[in-house]
Amino acid sequence: LRTTTIDRNATASMPNVVVDEEADAAASAPASAPASPSAAAHDLQPAKKLTPEQRRAGIALFLSKHVTKNGRLEHGACPRAAEEHGVSIGCVRDIWMKHRNAIMHPDKYPLDVSRKKGSGCKAKYTAAQVRAAVRAVPCRYRHSLRTLSAKVGIPRSTLHEYLKQDGILLSKSVATEGREGKDGRSSQGEDDDEITARQQQQRADAQKELERNSIRRIETQKIREEMKDYYEKRQARAIERAKKEAQEEHDRHVEELRAELRHEFDSEKDRVLYQLRMEMHRHQLELTRLRGELETIGGAKRKETGAD
Repeated sequence: LRTTTIDRNATASMPNVVVDEEADAAASAPASAPASPSAAAHDLQPAKKLTPEQRRAGIALFLSKHVTKNGRLEHGACPRAAEEHGVSIGCVRDIWMKHRNAIMHPDKYPLDVSRKKGSGCKAKYTAAQVRAAVRAVPCRYRHSLRTLSAKVGIPRSTLHEYLKQDGILLSKSVATEGREGKDGRSSQGEDDDEITARQQQQRADAQKELERNSIRRIETQKIREEMKDYYEKRQARAIERAKKEAQEEHDRHVEELRAELRHEFDSEKDRVLYQLRMEMHRHQLELTRLRGELETIGGAKRKETGAD
C-alpha cells in the first residue's frame, strides 16, 4: 500500500501522521458498496510502524471527516475508526470526548494527543545532579536506598525513579562506569591517575572505617563486660538484702511467739495463784468454823463437869 503524509493546512496544528490512502478512501466510500470479507479484512488492517501518537492523531483526523453540522459524529463513525486503526471503540470515544473541540475546530484549538506523565512540575533534581551526588558517595553506602538517601539528602522515591530510568544507583556499575572505553580512556574524562587516586582514597576510607568499627567493637565489648559485672554485683546485693530481710522477719516472728508464750504463761500462773489463794481462804474459813465448834463443845463439857 502506498502511504502519504497528511497536509498541514488540512490538519492545522495536528502532528504529521502517516495514514493509509486506500483505507481512508474505503472509510469515506458510501455504505451501499459492500466488499468481500477478505478484502474488507485486508483494508481494515491497522497501519504498521505507527507510534501511539500518530495512531491517535489519525483517529482524530478520521473523526474530523465524520462530524455533522450540529457537532455530533455520524452514525457508525466510532466502530469504523476502531476497525480501521485496530483499537477498541472505547479508545475512539475517549479521543472524541477529550479532543472534541480540537477535532471540530482545528483552527481555534490545538490538538495534542501526546500522553503526558507526571504532575507537570519542574523536576527538583536533574539526572546529572543525582549522578554526581551518587558518585560522591562511597560504594559501601550504596547497597540500600535508605542509606544512600541519608548520605546524599535526596528522597528515596526520587532515587528509585532515577534507578528505574538508567540504573545510575548500582554501586558497582557507578563506581566502575566510564573508566575505560574502547580507546583506553575514561568516558567521563578521567585518566588513570585520577582513577587510581580515587581507588586509593576509597581503600583508605574503607580501612579507616574498619579501624573505627574495630574500636567500636572493643568499646562495645568493654561496656558489655562492665554492664555484666554491674548487674552481677547488683544481683548479689539484692540476694544479700533479701536474705537479711528474711532473717529479720524470722527473728521478729520468733520474738513475737516468745512474747505470746510468755504472756500466756504469766496469765496461767496468775490464774493458778488466784485459785490457790481462794482455796487457802476457804480452808482458813473452815478452820475458823471448826475452832468455834470445838470451843463450844469444850465449854459445854466444862459446864457439865462443874455441875457434877
